[in-house]
Amino acid sequence: DDGNVCMYNTYDCARVGVFSVKEAIKSIDVSKDSKYVLVAGVTFGFCIYNLMNGDELARVSLTVKNIQTKHVEFALGDGKFLIVFDHAKRSYIHIFNFKDALAGKNAPELSIEGPQDHIITQASWGPLNKTLYIATDKGRFIIHDLETN
Repeated sequence: DDGNVCMYNTYDCARVGVFSVKEAIKSIDVSKDSKYVLVAGVTFGFCIYNLMNGDELARVSLTVKNIQTKHVEFALGDGKFLIVFDHAKRSYIHIFNFKDALAGKNAPELSIEGPQDHIITQASWGPLNKTLYIATDKGRFIIHDLETN
């Protein structure tokens, strides 16, 4: 309730860091090199934190208003990441360049609109970041080819 997110190492239960988010959080992901934490907020887009010292490196609000970002995930190699959000009874996936996001740019490289009568619950990167695995609220599983879009 204090607006902080505490992260613990599951191996030895040592506290890794405290991140002052000050808002409700839906999803987090740690970069594969364990340097960054990506946080999806309920009332904002996403934040990127330095994992070692808890510093907020970027806070990006999306251009679409009244959304909830509900899932975030780094790609293999940490050069990109995705977010899943809902707006106007539709679901969307935005893919961002990590360096651009650190610079505060809020324009995604790619935007994918979900199926019309389904809400995307999660999206995950496939092998070599060439596909996305997408799950919906009605049990639909989609493999989206990013090379042919």
